[in-house]
Amino acid sequence: MSLHVGKVGGWLKGECEIIHISRTGKTRTPYWFYMLIDADGDKFKWWSPDPVDFWQIGRIIHIKGRVKRHDTHDETGEQFTVLEYVHSIGPIKDGPLKIRG
Repeated sequence: MSLHVGKVGGWLKGECEIIHISRTGKTRTPYWFYMLIDADGDKFKWWSPDPVDFWQIGRIIHIKGRVKRHDTHDETGEQFTVLEYVHSIGPIKDGPLKIRG
């Protein structure tokens, strides 16, 4: 699955590893921030109003989510696909995910 190439408004589905989780307090309501990577090395981000208990760093998850937008980090040039309406659709296992290339 190459997440960064997904069309805005389109749905993506695939296997990813959770590489970062943090709680943000920049808004009135705190959010949980998740960063994931797929086997192609593509990264994506998702914010949730509630923590997902079984999502832990290093876990591999099968997800489905809608592409909200594509971001590029100002300083590093790293590309991310921002997802919304994300949910787990399959089994969860411990990583690491084997990155291709």
